[in-house]
Amino acid sequence: MNWSNRAIEKMKRENDFRFQIAQLHFCHRRMIPLNTPPRGKMFEICIRLESEAEWCMDTINGEPQKIRFPNVAWKRPGGEVIIRSPQPRDTVAFQYSEEVMRDFFKIGMEPSANCTTFILSPEIESLIQKLRKLVYKLYSPGITDQIDWVCFQLYKLLLEVPKGRVCRESPATIIRNVSMWLQTHYDEPIDMTRLAENNGMSHARFYAEWKKIFPVSPLQYILDLKLEAAAQSLIQTGKPISEIVREVHFSNPYAFHKRFCLRYGVTPGEYRKQYAGQPQFLPV
Repeated sequence: MNWSNRAIEKMKRENDFRFQIAQLHFCHRRMIPLNTPPRGKMFEICIRLESEAEWCMDTINGEPQKIRFPNVAWKRPGGEVIIRSPQPRDTVAFQYSEEVMRDFFKIGMEPSANCTTFILSPEIESLIQKLRKLVYKLYSPGITDQIDWVCFQLYKLLLEVPKGRVCRESPATIIRNVSMWLQTHYDEPIDMTRLAENNGMSHARFYAEWKKIFPVSPLQYILDLKLEAAAQSLIQTGKPISEIVREVHFSNPYAFHKRFCLRYGVTPGEYRKQYAGQPQFLPV
């Protein structure tokens, strides 16, 4: 199933479950068109599983994004959606009517962000596989009701991955979700104690669990993300180094130069001269 778009809004249901979906979309390793039509009156939950692109750079509901895969986009009715990373993707999406969207929001099931990363847990992966299988039996009795329920469960699970917080997960999953969150928020002020508390852990417990997964401390992990972003910017843009330092929110230019040299073995200026014009190659 490389591409599928199924409208099931008017298909017969055997129960009166309130949260009935209107359309299903599947996309497997296909290019995404850069120009997408204006959004209609549908509320879409778009699960972007993977892509050849390192970053998903789309604009969702008018807000520019820079986020890694996998992620989920909550596309509001009438919201502006612009695709800026057209490389082939694997996506699963389902749409609700605007009326059903309002019903979700009335019971507190409103997303807190336009787009969030998530860990592909066994539960989420199982639901996606089940959804794909159900589509092949779409016209069998009771299938649309099952699809409604699977999509509702996916919606609920993905809603529990707000910015910087993951609920009711194992410590290892929490740590991995936090690491994914840091990949898109490394250039912001981060209070690690508060981040730990938001994830239901003390400062000491958070660091202990982190050490089980990663060989470097959270601080070093953030510094490495900043250095990688700066290195990418050096070879892809002509921005002054001082501007790049400000963009990645390094403490000061001296600290940036020192740590960059330790990481890459050359100064930022030498790195740019050596690798400029090679945006697809980033030494580690």
